[in-house]
Amino acid sequence: MPASKQDPQGYGSALTYARRYSIMAACGIAAEDDDGNAASRPRPVAQRNPLDNITPPVAPPPPAGNFALKAPGKEDPISTHTTGEEWTDAYLSMMAKIEQSKIATRAKMTKCKEFKEANSWQLDRLDAGQKARAVGDYAIRIKRLGAQNTEEERNEPAEH
Repeated sequence: MPASKQDPQGYGSALTYARRYSIMAACGIAAEDDDGNAASRPRPVAQRNPLDNITPPVAPPPPAGNFALKAPGKEDPISTHTTGEEWTDAYLSMMAKIEQSKIATRAKMTKCKEFKEANSWQLDRLDAGQKARAVGDYAIRIKRLGAQNTEEERNEPAEH
């Protein structure tokens, strides 16, 4: 392959092109820029869509001081509270009712998880202390229910 310049840089450039195109040919890749000059040309400015600058409307946050306690799968809240402290107390009370219910332990664990998920958006509105209380209580209940579930499984008669 003849070099465009008869100096070491010209020979190196010719060698680089030869390597690149031989690898591309072996792999069946078509060259997009066969002389490397496209990189030095100015790129056209992309047309901007005028709608890109429009931000979609955001739903307003719930009024401050309005904490709703929700049941999984229900649209209307079970109760509403004016402070995060009241809401946290009601949340923990409902978790205790679920844990003390007469349903199977595995179902209690599921109900606690669903109840926590239904109210996760409210948990994020609480101050750090209230949130820690609610999240910590949930973790303790799930651990306790998990231990009960394991105990129940050990005491079940084996199926044959």
